[in-house]
Amino acid sequence: QALFIRADLRDSMLDKVVAHRTSFQSAKLTYADMSHSDVTGADFSLANVSFACVHNLRDDKSIWDGAIVLGQRKTDVDLLEAEAKNPARS
Repeated sequence: QALFIRADLRDSMLDKVVAHRTSFQSAKLTYADMSHSDVTGADFSLANVSFACVHNLRDDKSIWDGAIVLGQRKTDVDLLEAEAKNPARS
């Protein structure tokens, strides 16, 4: 659990991160790569997560109230299947 309130995390490489119950309130996460991360219970209220890569993001019970999610790159099912067949490269 950590606090990244109003943090500037634009273009950050946050792939495969475990950030349970972390606060990203009002943070700037534009173009961040959060693929394969686990943000269960995290708070993204009022965060700008536009154009971020959220491929295979685990966000159960996360809060997204007022978050900007324009243009997010969501899970690519074909890519996810390929990664599952060859986990060494994902």
